[in-house]
Amino acid sequence: MAPLAIDRSWQSGNERADNLFFWRNFGFDEKDILIENTDGIINGALFEFKNSIADLNAVLVQAIHYLSKLRIKGGIPIPSKIVLVDINKNRASVYDATQYRLEILQNYTNSASKNVNQTTLKNATNPEKVIEFDVLQPKSPKNRELCELFQIDEYQKFEIDFPNILGWANYIYRHDKTTTKSQMFEMLKQPSNSIVENYILPWCGDESDFDTVMDALNDPANRKDLGAFYTPLPYVKEATKLVRQAISNLPKGMDYVILDRCAGTGALEHYLTEEELSHVILNTYEIKEWLVLYNKYIGKVRAIIPPLSMVQENKGNLVTGGDALAEEFLSIPMETDGKHNTLQEVIDDKNVAIIGFENPPYSSELARAQEGNVKSIDKFSYIRKLMSDEFVGDSNHAKDLLNQFVWSFEKYFMRDENDYYILFAPVKYWKSVGLMQKIFINGFLANRGNFKAQESSVLVALWKNDQDNETESITVTAKEIWRDNKKWGTGKGAAVIDVPEDAILKDVKHVTIKKVYKTLGEYYSKKLKTDVLSKIATGYDGKEVPLKSYGKPVYNDNILAVIEASGFGTTPQDIRMTRIAIYHGRGSQVRTNNYAEQTALFVAKQYPQKKLV
Repeated sequence: MAPLAIDRSWQSGNERADNLFFWRNFGFDEKDILIENTDGIINGALFEFKNSIADLNAVLVQAIHYLSKLRIKGGIPIPSKIVLVDINKNRASVYDATQYRLEILQNYTNSASKNVNQTTLKNATNPEKVIEFDVLQPKSPKNRELCELFQIDEYQKFEIDFPNILGWANYIYRHDKTTTKSQMFEMLKQPSNSIVENYILPWCGDESDFDTVMDALNDPANRKDLGAFYTPLPYVKEATKLVRQAISNLPKGMDYVILDRCAGTGALEHYLTEEELSHVILNTYEIKEWLVLYNKYIGKVRAIIPPLSMVQENKGNLVTGGDALAEEFLSIPMETDGKHNTLQEVIDDKNVAIIGFENPPYSSELARAQEGNVKSIDKFSYIRKLMSDEFVGDSNHAKDLLNQFVWSFEKYFMRDENDYYILFAPVKYWKSVGLMQKIFINGFLANRGNFKAQESSVLVALWKNDQDNETESITVTAKEIWRDNKKWGTGKGAAVIDVPEDAILKDVKHVTIKKVYKTLGEYYSKKLKTDVLSKIATGYDGKEVPLKSYGKPVYNDNILAVIEASGFGTTPQDIRMTRIAIYHGRGSQVRTNNYAEQTALFVAKQYPQKKLV
């Protein structure tokens, strides 16, 4: 991108450059003014710049769309004035924004610049004031009325609702970091004599109205269970380099989208530039994460799935339309600033490259058993059923959430040589499952212990959509988080949220990852015709659990125990032995006539992982 001619002259023909020139000449720092994708908000006035304004109504509609988005986001005082600046005429048309309250109360799904001719506003051609100004002489008396607009301290008050409550909660917490959640709610109910008294109407609701998103409304110090905090920022920064490598490989001038179907609260997008964010499409499934994601990125990214209109109708903890593994996901409407209204439209547009940037959820039977539940997304997803039917390989791999995400990305989003996938995941999807048989461009190993988990490896890889069935091994650098010459803590007790941004990644080893074609499961013993269905079963901890409608645990007088392996390695957490059959019926039966061979599978977990080649 060519540098903007911001210091050359006014009326350069570059709207963005003239916008910057205007604010700098009047003594403002554009970082304080150019917020939320607008051309400028200063105190109680919203500015919208155009090289030439032929249709005041169309530009005014665009400005009202911006005010609507600010109202929905919350935490930003809503200006009482709208100023439309015609650059070529050195003219500013001023409107009383309060007369458009009904329009501001509407929700607009698409970009502010879309469909602006479908609405006719009252007094659009009759502004309350038209001001002539001289930007080249900012201290000229001619600019007196313009400068008065910079000082307007009047705002519009709106109701507290979903999702703007998060914006106002954050506004209060930023002003006083000692504020508790109960104090925040009290301030919303009685804003008089508080920092929000000029910006909101008294909230007449009840805290139970926000039960499903209450974790997101905690003060920042107590938001440690939201998704963003499970991807440490030092690894995110390193992975962002892979995104830029993919972008740099695209044909010059080619449009692209950066897709994250499991964005959580948007941690992976933390280091993307303003330009890069304008290409991002985000989706998440839990409503409390959607709320944070929307508040953080609306107006900055190309699209968010699902749109606000769908989420506002939601009644549970999961967002309608946010299930990336559902059959209808590709046709869910997006709240978008781009030309595509659904992901299917993006897929069908061969002039747009797709770059996946994801840290998908992954689960094993062990993880689900430890959590004490089986999520419907795990067991009944459309993608799981489709993968079971179409995947060339063991259909049991379709049970794993990670495999479902990887397989579906390959199926739908890797269409030609300009599509890429940057993926955080345990490497088994490539090493043993047989997914992502593509060209490996670059990557590194992260210590999964930094993700509040047991120590093991997560491969952060850049894959290019070019078939590669020949490569049997890849070599990458293993990296760990260090600070002050000390390795950062790992495991579930480590405060990942507290990893400071000045922490670094230290290269600790070069690791060669080789494909494997056999697993411990191939050495499992087979069930016998003499086995009978067991009347009792256990969980992984050996304690009795109710029999399930699925699975067929068996009993036989010659069965001594049951061994099962799961997870991402042969560690003590991955291999277990129980005296009685496990509830799902899988595993290897240790019998009186095979115990010598079968117990070797169990003791394999004692072999040091670091010695495995």
